[in-house]
Amino acid sequence: MLRVKLRRSALAGLLAVFLAISASACMGMPNPQGWASPVVDGSSVYLFTRKDRLAAIDFDANGRATTRWTFPDRDNPNQKKIRLEAVYATPILDDGRLYIGSFKGEVMAVSTADGELAWRNAAINGSIVGDPVLAGDILLFGTTENRLYALNKSDGATAPGWPAGGFDTGAPVWAPPAVANGVAYFATMRGEVRAIRLADRSEAWSEPFKVPGAVASIALLDDTRLFVAGLNRSVNILDTATGKAVAPMFQASDWVWNTPAFNEGIAYFGDFAGKVYALDITTGQARWTYSAPHNKIRSGPIVIGDALVVVDRDPIVHFLDLKTGAALNTVPLIDSGTVRADPTPDAATALIVTTKGKLFRADPKTRSVPDIPLGGDGE
Repeated sequence: MLRVKLRRSALAGLLAVFLAISASACMGMPNPQGWASPVVDGSSVYLFTRKDRLAAIDFDANGRATTRWTFPDRDNPNQKKIRLEAVYATPILDDGRLYIGSFKGEVMAVSTADGELAWRNAAINGSIVGDPVLAGDILLFGTTENRLYALNKSDGATAPGWPAGGFDTGAPVWAPPAVANGVAYFATMRGEVRAIRLADRSEAWSEPFKVPGAVASIALLDDTRLFVAGLNRSVNILDTATGKAVAPMFQASDWVWNTPAFNEGIAYFGDFAGKVYALDITTGQARWTYSAPHNKIRSGPIVIGDALVVVDRDPIVHFLDLKTGAALNTVPLIDSGTVRADPTPDAATALIVTTKGKLFRADPKTRSVPDIPLGGDGE
C-alpha cells in the first residue's frame, strides 16, 4: 500500500512542478483542477463548468445558451454518491453517450439525452490523466498505476481476453493511447513507447522506442506516423509499423506536453517555454518558430483554414499565419483563469474553456475571441 501511495505522491508532485498544483505526502493531489476540453455535438456543447461537474449546454439560433442537465446531479438519487473529484481526460462522444474517466479512478457512461448514468466502473487501479480512446467497441485508457485498461463500451466490463486489473505497462501512463489498424500505441513516464496488438496484446514492434525522460504526449499524425514528445524536450516522429524514428530528433526549448495539430506534412505544437513550432515531419526541421514570451503552452494548437490558433496558459489567444508563423492577432482572456485544455473545433471556429469554467469562441476570420455566456450550472 505504501508503494502505491508514494507513487501517487510522486506523480502529483510532478504535476505540481508542471502546473503549480499542490501535492500531499500520501494522498496524491488534494485539489486536482482538471482540464478536459469541451465536446461539441451539433448545437450542444458538453463541458466541465467546474472541475467535477459536467454540463450539457444547448444553443438556440441566436446563440443563447441553456443548461439542459448537469452530471452528477445531486437531486438524482442514482447520482448522489458520485464524486468525480476532477476530470483531466476529455470525454468521448459516441452513439448518444459520453464516456468519462476521472482522476479519482472511475470510468462511466452518461446519456447525452438526459445525463442519466448508463454504467459506472469504479474498480480502476490508479488515476486517469490522458484521454481515453475508442477502438471499435472497446474503451482504452491508461492510469498512473502502470495499467492499460480495455472496457466494453456497452457495459463497462473488462473486454474479452483482457485482464480485469488491466495490462501491466511497467510504468505510469499519462499520455492518451492511440489506436490504428488493430494496434494500440502507448507511452510511459519511464520513457518507453510501445505498440501492442489489441487482439492478443502481443508486441507489434521488435523493441520499445525509448526516450531518456518521461513521455506525456503521443499522437497519431496519420496511420503511418506517430508523434512522441518527451519531457526531456525531445520530439520524435516514429514509423507506426516498426517503432523506428523516420526523421532526426527535434529539440524544443522546454517540456512538450500537448497534442499536435497536423496539416500537409507539418506538425504544430508548443512547449513550456512559450514557443510554437511548425515541424516538418520528413526532415525533422522547424519551418518556423513563434514565441509567446513567458507563457507556458499546455494546450494543443488547432488549424482552422490558413490560421493556427494557439492558447497559452496566461491565457492569451494567438492567431498565427499557418505558413509563416507570423502573429495575426493576440487576444488576452481577462480574469478567466488559465487554459490547459485543447481547443475544440466547431465549424470554422475553436471553442476554448478555461479553468474557471468560462467558454470562448476563437474566430480566425475576425481574429476575435468573444466569450459565450452560459446558463446556470444546475446548482
